[in-house]
Formats: sequence, structure tokens, C-alpha cells
Amino acid sequence: MLRKRREQFKNNNFLIPCVLTLDFLLLAGLALLWYFMTFWDKTDVFRTSQIYIPCQDQVYYSYPKDPDDGLLPDTIVYVLGFALPTIVILFGEAILAIYLLQGGRHDDIHEKEIRVCRLRFHPLLRRSVRYIGLFSLGAFILLILVRFGQLVLGRPKPHYFDTCDGPVTCTDPHSLVQLTCEEDGIRESLPSTNAALSMYSSLYVGLYLTTMLQPLKTVRLVHPLFCLVVFSIPYMVGLERVVYHEAHWIDVIAGWVLGALAALYMVYFIVNLFKGADAVSVSRSLSRLPSFSNDTIITNPHREKTLEMRGLRGDETEQTFKEQFRAVQLRY
Repeated sequence: MLRKRREQFKNNNFLIPCVLTLDFLLLAGLALLWYFMTFWDKTDVFRTSQIYIPCQDQVYYSYPKDPDDGLLPDTIVYVLGFALPTIVILFGEAILAIYLLQGGRHDDIHEKEIRVCRLRFHPLLRRSVRYIGLFSLGAFILLILVRFGQLVLGRPKPHYFDTCDGPVTCTDPHSLVQLTCEEDGIRESLPSTNAALSMYSSLYVGLYLTTMLQPLKTVRLVHPLFCLVVFSIPYMVGLERVVYHEAHWIDVIAGWVLGALAALYMVYFIVNLFKGADAVSVSRSLSRLPSFSNDTIITNPHREKTLEMRGLRGDETEQTFKEQFRAVQLRY
């Protein structure tokens, strides 16, 4: 019993130093990099590229600008994109803790309690901190990639000529027009930040809920209902960007693809489908167990000696023992 109790704990005195020095510093560095790339205007390092467009394509950038900059401001999208997964994960882990305390069982969760310098970290606390931290890490990496694409491509928004100078009169349809307007965010349309962040957050939350709701196998409508609600968020955000002429269709689709790829990579390769840090070690230890076929006989020297003393070494006795052994295997 003492051995079984010790197996439920795991000593790791390097957890707090590693988390404080490596994880937090990495997350803070990525957040600062994204902040300077997005909001810092006093440097020439992060400057949008000046591109040329065909003169006949000016019609695609002459839509009227909405006075309210769309139905959903960027601030609301950022807040919901970071707050919604955090709230869902904390609520889900609390429900999971209550479910396990009442005698429930979740076969996909393998987690041990960690002891660090006489401090005990409950498995559900570890899971909450890990999943929220990795979500934030992936979100900032995604935002940096999106911002880098916007700065390099410099694609104008659909209301470029309505905000800046009007369309240029084309003497030659094949001539090029240089876009030099320095209005904030006017040449940062591809890929769409709102579409990428909303898809990343929704897919991350959707996969988390799908994994946590696996014990509810009798309620068949819960999984598709949650998935429908979660995946409708990036769809509506993308439509809002297109309807209010804040982005093109290709910008929204590119944002959806980037957000989906980032979420799938984080969930399947980093978070391990929310199964816990000890799930890999458990699966590896199970794979090392020997497998027995129906024809395998476990030799016992005491049995062999007993059969020799009693004179039961004939073929008939061996056949009887094989049948009994197969019956025991089929029973268990």
C-alpha cells in the first residue's frame, strides 16, 4: 500500500526554477516582440512594405470604409481570443476534479502529483497551468507569424482608396500604381489577424472539450453541439471582416488556415491531446509488456518437478494443462 501511494507522487525540485527562468521568460519575450511589431511606431525596423498593384485592380480596393471599423473592434477580439480558452479550461478542470472525487474515471488522463521543496502541486493545478500557458505561447507565436506576413506582403484593405488618396486615372490598364499611404493598418490585410486568432482559440477549445467529454458516451448530442458553437465563432468573425470591408476573402481564409495549423500542432504534438504529462510514459511502459498468444505456456519448475514425482509427464497431461491454461486466458 505504501508503494502504491508513493507511485502517485513525483519529486521534481527543478520545476519551479525551470518554469520561472525558461517558460515565463520565453513567454514574456514573445509577448514583447509581438507588442513592438504591432504597436511600436518609433522605429523603422518593423515597417510595412510598399507594393505595386495593377492599375485595373484599383476597383478591389475602393470599397467604402465603415465609420465604426466593423462590428467587432480588434480589442474585443483580442480579449475574447485570450479570455475564452482560459475560462473554459479553468471551468473544465474544476468539473473534472469534482467528477474524479465522486468516483468517476477518465481513461485518457494520466497525471501524478508533484512535490517541489515540500510543496505539493495537485495534478489538476498542473494541467490548468500547463494548458493555459501553452495556449498563450502558441497564440503569441501565431500573432508574430501573422504580423510578419502583414509587414512583408503589405496587402491593402478593401477601403484603401476610400481612406487614403482616391483611385488613380489609368492611361494604360497594364500600368502599376504604387501604394504609399501610411495610415495605421491600411496595408496590413493579409493574413487577417482576427480570423487567425479566433480560429486558433476556437479549435484549441473545441479539441479540449472533445477530450474532456469522452466519458459522457451516452450523451451523443453534446459533442456536436459544443463543436458547432465553438466553430461558429471564427466563421462569424471572418464574415464580419468581409461584410464591413476590413479584409478580403483570401485574407480571412489565410488567417483561418494559419490558426488551424497552429492549434492542431499545439494540441497533437505539444499538449498530447490533453492526456497529461505522464500519458507518454504510461503508453511506453505498456508497450514493453510481453504479449502472450494462446499457444504460450508459462513454464514453472515446481510444477515440472511435481509432475515428474507423480508420473504425470505424458502427452495427455500436457494437453489437459494447455486446455486449462487457454480457459483461464479466455476468462480474463
